[in-house]
Amino acid sequence: MVDLRQELLAVFDAEYRDHLRVIRGLLNTGCDTAPALAEIFRRMHSLKGAARAVEIPAVEDVAHAVENRLSMLMERGGTLDDADIAAIARALDDIDGIMETPPPSQPPPP
Repeated sequence: MVDLRQELLAVFDAEYRDHLRVIRGLLNTGCDTAPALAEIFRRMHSLKGAARAVEIPAVEDVAHAVENRLSMLMERGGTLDDADIAAIARALDDIDGIMETPPPSQPPPP
């Protein structure tokens, strides 16, 4: 069971890094179009689901918060302003911080 979890976490590690790389690229090169906003939303949604699957609730919570913010913005037909971009960038940094923090040690199974 531990081996499977380690494999899933390794896949998640690569996946989350790819999502964050693409989102950062969009934030840096221009995300003032509906397709760019939809791509950021889609990637945050995917990241949220993947974090849930590997039981990393802190990443899931951050991704969910960004997803909610983007959803409200998309419903209004808006685009990202400087405050939105800064908030998303901070959220991505938060996710990196969570992933770089070693998990608490768990007691051995009975």
